[in-house]
Amino acid sequence: MKLLVGGAFLALSGTAQASVITDQTFDSDPVLADSRTDGAWFVDRSKPAGFSSVDFMGDKRLALTISADHTETNPFRFTQGRQFLTPGARMISIDWYLDPAFQNTTGRVGGLWGVGLGGDPSGVLSYPIIEFFEDQFHVWDSVQGDDDGSGFRPAGLPDGIAFGEFVNMEIQLDPTADLFRFFLNDTLLGTEEAGGTTEIGSVILQAVNTADGIDRTLYFDNFVARSSIPVPATGLMLLIGVAGAAALGRRARQA
Repeated sequence: MKLLVGGAFLALSGTAQASVITDQTFDSDPVLADSRTDGAWFVDRSKPAGFSSVDFMGDKRLALTISADHTETNPFRFTQGRQFLTPGARMISIDWYLDPAFQNTTGRVGGLWGVGLGGDPSGVLSYPIIEFFEDQFHVWDSVQGDDDGSGFRPAGLPDGIAFGEFVNMEIQLDPTADLFRFFLNDTLLGTEEAGGTTEIGSVILQAVNTADGIDRTLYFDNFVARSSIPVPATGLMLLIGVAGAAALGRRARQA
């Protein structure tokens, strides 16, 4: 859609819509694959016990299930999930249920991962991640050899976030500033270096099992990946105001 303001067209939702790479509500079972496949959720590290659409809290949601019957001996494969290709993405976002059962748990629970690429599609440069564990959210700095070293950074539990509700996790890539920005319900959790990343080439939804095995379900909904970062509503109103003022200025000069 374009809005006419003082003779100037402003591209609004049409531009935002054009930037959508994928928009998934999980109203039906997602397409699955065992290996890398366009348009399908394929296994990453190791296969979770379940990855399907279920009825939860009055709507269809994605249930990522891990099980004590589906554990691994290799710690690298304790991380169980599926990956979806999002070529060209600069923003990824998903809703996640902050289960009261995750309070006072030990060890990582799981969350939203990005796979950062730049130039050579086969060369992974970064892993922007938001995960929950130890009663708070963490972001992952995956750039080796930067000033503060790679690793998880505790980001806390922002005001207004409550257990028993869905929260929105969002990761934005700003290649000009070479930064990832991590958000929870539009609250900035933190920023980390992007290490030359130019796109978030895929997204991984993960849960973390153990050698002894855990029976646990993570619920997700409303997964979106975009090739550009949408302008917030307040930004649109400011843009409209600026365009309107410019149009009035032109009319005054012509009078």
